[in-house]
Amino acid sequence: VDLSNLFMTAGFAEEGNSVTLYCMYDGTGTASSFAFQTKDDDDNWEVVDTGTQTSLTGDSLEAAKTLTNKDSATYGSMLVMSSLSEDDEGFYRCTMLDSLGTTTESMERSVQLLSSSIPEAKMLIETGETAQITCSFTGPYNPDVVLHVFDDDSSSFVEDTSAYWNSETKSMSLQDGLTVRTTTTVFTKVITTNAPYKCSASFYDDSYPSLDQTVLSDQIEILTASITLSTTESTLSLWRRTTK
Repeated sequence: VDLSNLFMTAGFAEEGNSVTLYCMYDGTGTASSFAFQTKDDDDNWEVVDTGTQTSLTGDSLEAAKTLTNKDSATYGSMLVMSSLSEDDEGFYRCTMLDSLGTTTESMERSVQLLSSSIPEAKMLIETGETAQITCSFTGPYNPDVVLHVFDDDSSSFVEDTSAYWNSETKSMSLQDGLTVRTTTTVFTKVITTNAPYKCSASFYDDSYPSLDQTVLSDQIEILTASITLSTTESTLSLWRRTTK
């Protein structure tokens, strides 16, 4: 068996959503089965006891080959994990067994949650002044970040194209070679009315199969305060005295 052709995908998903891990083999020899494992609290590998594992054959293998860009794969398996939580984050590995049932090769990949936030829950600002709305997203690469404002007419959030923005990204490399990036985007705009705002980040890339989603941040409400200057008016009358 050629041990250099085992391939496993990483997994990214928003908390509460599902993620699919693919394990593909495109070498010579026969693979009898695949096993997915994760590390326990003592850093030992154990069989994953959550999710559903399915062998890839026929149409499902063809679909997986397209998703993973492994057109020459001859064997494969996938693990679907649903309702992800922080407890599911960490490193996983796929182990391939040969026709004799002995381990021939394994490969590690990580599962990470996509996360988002707007630090402030509410913001009070003077009417006509400029506000800065900061949105932060964590994922496998730089996302497309969009600011949304609540539209009373449609009773939904719509893209706000009136804001200026700038972004900063910080990267962290994981031990499996994967890079996780935190992108902070600051939107600047003039506020004239009360409205809730949200940010969205679109994550999609051929390098990460099953990652095709838009993550929406928590809502921030901006309230405007009008300042009225109170003035006291006085009338000054000039009297001209005439003498006869």
